[in-house]
Amino acid sequence: MASPDEATRPRQMEGSVNFLQNVPETENDHSMKKMIMHSPNVTVSLKGKIGYLYEVGGENGIEAKNRKNIEKMLPIHYSTRIRDPEQLKDKFQFIVAADGYISSLAKTAGLHLSENPIQIGVGLGYTVKGDFDPELIEIWLGNYFSSQGYSYVIPFSKHEASLVSTSIGQKINQTTYKSRLKQLVKQRDWELQDGWVDFESWHDFSSYTKDNLFIIGNAGSFTDPAFGFGLKWAIKSAKLCATAIHENLDYDQLIREELLREFEAYKPLRKFFEVATSEGFDKYVKTFDNRLVRKLAESGRSLFKNKWLIRLLLEKP
Repeated sequence: MASPDEATRPRQMEGSVNFLQNVPETENDHSMKKMIMHSPNVTVSLKGKIGYLYEVGGENGIEAKNRKNIEKMLPIHYSTRIRDPEQLKDKFQFIVAADGYISSLAKTAGLHLSENPIQIGVGLGYTVKGDFDPELIEIWLGNYFSSQGYSYVIPFSKHEASLVSTSIGQKINQTTYKSRLKQLVKQRDWELQDGWVDFESWHDFSSYTKDNLFIIGNAGSFTDPAFGFGLKWAIKSAKLCATAIHENLDYDQLIREELLREFEAYKPLRKFFEVATSEGFDKYVKTFDNRLVRKLAESGRSLFKNKWLIRLLLEKP
């Protein structure tokens, strides 16, 4: 884990759209009250309890806030290399190493990791400057700004925003999507902040533990199958990990029962993204003009747990 004094990206925002997911455990920075969704040929606007924004990185980021609260109760060793976990067994009842899937500690401890984890998505993001409505999120569904995925711009002030392209389930040519995002920046009269460029990929693999050693961290966190969102699941899996330690329970069983089960609602949408054509994306966005669907979306209720609605949204055009 990085040192708490090490510089982090100061003003990246993560959005939590109410009808996609909620993170009630974390205090949000401000609300989103409007959404504009684009498909290749359709645009729909929504207004209501759309969701929340969380600052990631910097002194006011959710990591910093949560870290300060945790450190009051539990010492955390940053930038600490553990060369031999066997030496710690007598000293600590449990060891939680937050260095993710590529954990050197896991390998030292003899944990057998998957040599070929399944890639489930990639993401590209920029910070842009311009004139923004801080309560508005704009989303593009289709294959122009992303490959079988979605793109969005989330403002975190009146003058700055995150511009993100997320592709589902395949490796992409970064050059193509960087170029297209830059076209959008130019069309909107925004200013691209070249110093802040992110490119991430996420994979599917099982959690892993051995004896009193738990491997966690950003590189080993849970993401939902359709959108790749991880904030809610990081918080929830951390709580389940703490519960497993405190109550001496099976962590993997807790994960299966209380976390992975929630992913079931996202699987149909994941399949939709993987095969959707322009017509499919158009039909999906147009469905939000349906009076009932609009009312549900604007109320902030979770849409993807409604089986009838999923059939309506994802049936073939």
